Amino acid sequence: MNLFTYNYDFNPDFVVPVGQALSDLMRDSGTSIETVSQKTGLTLSEIQGLINGDINYNHKIGIKLSNCFHGIPVRTWEKIDKNFKHKMGSTSHFHH
Repeated sequence: MNLFTYNYDFNPDFVVPVGQALSDLMRDSGTSIETVSQKTGLTLSEIQGLINGDINYNHKIGIKLSNCFHGIPVRTWEKIDKNFKHKMGSTSHFHH
């Protein structure tokens, strides 16, 4: 076993939309919306729309978020989205 390999498996016992997860991560890491915008290439309004639930998550966004938040792979963003849609129904829309 390689001691330097870390396999992170995301298995929460709760669900949140990607936008909420992003908002929580930004808050916890002290990352501003401007920094996320610069690192992802998404506009401020696109990020705010994702956080508010007005813009739906997609794989392209997952790649951009993964590039912004190193250590959080695309598969984690995908799983957050899949778990939320499965729990709430794929046509459900979440608003805080």
